[in-house]
This record gives sequence, C-alpha cells and structure tokens, in this order.
Amino acid sequence: MQKPYKPLAILFGMLLPISAQASDCGTRWNSYRNTELGVAFCHPNKLVVQTEGQDIYVLTRRSGAHAKTILSQKNRDLLFNGKRILDPNDYVVHIKMGRGDFIAANSQEKIFFYDKGAVRAGIGRFDNLPAKIVRFGGWSGYQSEIICSTSDPITGFHAAGGQCLWVIGSDGQHNFVLDTLGDPSDVTTALKIVESLRMLQAPVLIEKAHGRMSTCLSVMFMG
Repeated sequence: MQKPYKPLAILFGMLLPISAQASDCGTRWNSYRNTELGVAFCHPNKLVVQTEGQDIYVLTRRSGAHAKTILSQKNRDLLFNGKRILDPNDYVVHIKMGRGDFIAANSQEKIFFYDKGAVRAGIGRFDNLPAKIVRFGGWSGYQSEIICSTSDPITGFHAAGGQCLWVIGSDGQHNFVLDTLGDPSDVTTALKIVESLRMLQAPVLIEKAHGRMSTCLSVMFMG
C-alpha cells in the first residue's frame, strides 16, 4: 500500500533544530567524534565504534565488514517477521550518515509515514504507536520504538520478542538513520546515544548518496 508521505513532509517543516552544545559523556562512557562524517556522540566504554564508509557501528567487539543490503518495503517487513537471526557479533547500534534533510533520508529509507493523524514507523508486523519528535544537539527528527520479531538458535522464534529503535534526524543539510536489532537493552543504550549525538559543521561524506535526491523528493513527497 502506498504511504501518504506528503503530510509527513508538511509536518516536518515544524521541526526546528536547537543549538548544538558540547556533551559531557560522564563516567563509564567514552566520546566518539568523526569530523569526516560530521558527527559526535557518547557510547559505553565497554563498547567499540567501527566505521565503514558512511556507516558507524557500535559493537561489543570489532568484527569484519558488515554486508550492505538494500531492503525493499516487502523484505524489510520480512526482516521484522523473524527472518533476522540475532548473533552476538552483530551491532548494538547502527548509525548511517547522509546528506540532505529529514525528507531526503526518509525517502530513501522509508521508515516513517503519516497514518491515522500521526507519524508512525511503517515497518514490522504490528501496529506501531505514534513516533516521538526529538530535538537534540543541532538536529531534530522522529524516533519510534517498535515491537519486532527475533529468532535465535537456543530459544527459537519469538513473534513479539524484540524491541527495535528507529531514529531519523537532520540539521537541515545532513542526516542520520539510527537503528537497533531487537535486544531491549540495546534500545536503552541507543536512546542515551541519541541524546548525546551532535551534528558537526561541514562534514565531508565519503559517498555522494543524495546527489539526485531533489528529483526523488518532488515525486515521492509532493505528489
């Protein structure tokens, strides 16, 4: 079913980023700063940060390169219907950096849509609650905690056994998409990372992923 993106574009016009401020990570949290990607955030000192192009992974330990998969709306639904097997080597938090505003990021990822008078995450097998407007460190956007399916070799498939977090934020020129894989404890960590995340000035991204985004936006959001 085609999602009504146009009202979402109008709603996001009301989201204005607040001024960026330096963040104190406190005890047992380390600071991460990447001027090339234009982002800084805090993370637990027991976790490590691994960068692969525009993708930033917060991990329990360093791993090999993560496979890049472009998900359609259909197989994204499958991913949240138990087709995703959680592995200890998988990430705790994944952040993808990009160029463009919130609409540019959402037009590519297709996470949020306007439904029944509210902005919601349009993924997963369950009806999601309205997304929450978030404003931190020079950016604003939407975040949603959704019920997601999980599967592991010991306890098997759980239709509603996971809790996943999705966030899209932008400072108007640059954006990020943040997600977790289904472990509720990862969501707790991710929410603290979101609160600490700062968009830095004039990032130089490795990939020019949004060079033709303006044409896509005209078609997808403005009808």
